[in-house]
Amino acid sequence: MDNFFSALTSFAARWRLGLLLVTLLSIVSLGWLLLIAVGLLDYAAPFSDAVRPVLFAGWCSVLVLIALRGLVPLIKFENKAAASFADAALSARRPVTTAFEISSQQAEVTPLRRFLTEKALWEGTRALMSLKFPATLPWQAIRRGLLLLAGVMVLFAGACIINLDAVKTIAGRLLRPHADIPPYSALKFEVTPSTP
Repeated sequence: MDNFFSALTSFAARWRLGLLLVTLLSIVSLGWLLLIAVGLLDYAAPFSDAVRPVLFAGWCSVLVLIALRGLVPLIKFENKAAASFADAALSARRPVTTAFEISSQQAEVTPLRRFLTEKALWEGTRALMSLKFPATLPWQAIRRGLLLLAGVMVLFAGACIINLDAVKTIAGRLLRPHADIPPYSALKFEVTPSTP
């Protein structure tokens, strides 16, 4: 029984790490996407000095909410959920969930029941040990997070290619809301002579 639960705990720890990576990808990609959207608004109609700190605080609050949305399920992640994810990675049979459910049942211990419990635990342990590294991570969720991040980076790179000066100015205005940075303008002023 100890071997089964140590293997299940090890699988659950790796799965949690994968879910943590998905949460970090969500925070980064959705944070950048929100920043790009607010930057477009600042480009179209520049925000006043009083509004920018409020926007920055709101942006930080949204990032915290996204982080909490991803971290709360990690805290509540139990061995039963880990067993179902392990079975999904294995096959149509459910050796890990069966072993987990049988081991948690409280019933009269007979020789036949003891034999069936040990057999189920042995099969569950063997199934968990047979999982190779890639199958112990939530690859579908990680792939979705990476695609979202790649899409946001393509948007950001496109904005930089189109107008790098505007991106620098607007990013400075939004990320340093108390700094005295004037709104972006395509007009360039040159004072001549430079040394009157």
